[in-house]
Amino acid sequence: MKIKNQKCGFYLIFCLVSVFFISTCALAQGPSFDCDKAESKIEKCICNDLNLSVADQGLSDYYSELLEGLGQTEKRKLKDEQQAWLKNRNQECTIKNKREMIDCLNFFYKNRLDKLTPQIESLHKKRAKNDKAIRKYPPYPNIWLRKTPDDSINNASLHFFQQKDGDILIVYINGLKQVNNNSSTIIMYGAFTFFEFLSPHKVELNDYLGKYRKISTPTEITLKDGTKIASKAIDIRASKPCPITLDMYLSIQTPDGKTIEKMPVYIREKPQKRPIGERCVDELNRSYIDKVISLAGRFVHLEDDTFLIYNSIEPTIILRLNKEKLMKFESYDDNRIFWIDPALAKTTDNYQKLQDKIVEMKPIKK
Repeated sequence: MKIKNQKCGFYLIFCLVSVFFISTCALAQGPSFDCDKAESKIEKCICNDLNLSVADQGLSDYYSELLEGLGQTEKRKLKDEQQAWLKNRNQECTIKNKREMIDCLNFFYKNRLDKLTPQIESLHKKRAKNDKAIRKYPPYPNIWLRKTPDDSINNASLHFFQQKDGDILIVYINGLKQVNNNSSTIIMYGAFTFFEFLSPHKVELNDYLGKYRKISTPTEITLKDGTKIASKAIDIRASKPCPITLDMYLSIQTPDGKTIEKMPVYIREKPQKRPIGERCVDELNRSYIDKVISLAGRFVHLEDDTFLIYNSIEPTIILRLNKEKLMKFESYDDNRIFWIDPALAKTTDNYQKLQDKIVEMKPIKK
């Protein structure tokens, strides 16, 4: 697949592509607001809990997509409902006990996401019906893996857009920066790469602007047979700074009530030396070699019930799976991608040793 790479040579005016940049602040797993500016107890609680941060970002994505797709009457109604929900959340969950506050917030976010999910699905079906006449996909070709341009970059982000032919346009941004000038204009600057998941078609910047619908990338999806797949967070950071490339895993709930926990991992082609706090390595060390990352994080649910999965913090690999491939837990990319028990990461007391151990677990190529 040829990739059109447009490197650091242009500026994008925010007002021209505002729909796209609505979510560029969410380069990590969440939340949707700046934790450095958090003031209320609830905001601070969300910032300090990874699952709540993920839920807050997911809800923000759903809300933004619905606002973009609804008519004026429905849009006003949605805004009123969201304001009422926020007010109720803040009133009910401002509790002194931290554990009770977390439980309360989890309850509120789950209920709100459950209510918005049918509206999102209805919006997707309506758009799919309108685009049906020029659809090329599905059925989808036998493509199950795409690599981003450079797995050595740790400040990149991915954004997904639905094309009218059914393919998925992927926008890879490296080093996005925001520049405020003296006027009200906000200028976004960075290196952009545009490519499609299913075909080698080249996408130019001018072909992209304003022509594609942004796809929400939730942290939980439900397959047609009722199987629920969710990305869950492992808080291995505790109170000291530690890397977060192995802090997400998949929780799979089958229709018969069985729960399976697995972490898809990828062994980097280019290991990275990074600074780290003493909690994860020996006290004399102040850096570690980052060799492995988890691929769990966010999903793109496709019409044939397959789905894309990727790590939104370090987007190096985009893996496509279906129920059958998921439950087989097969390896990919010459066994650089395989599955481990997340309990290994949950119980680690030395991050470098954890990385080295996972590398040793790489399946032997047959």
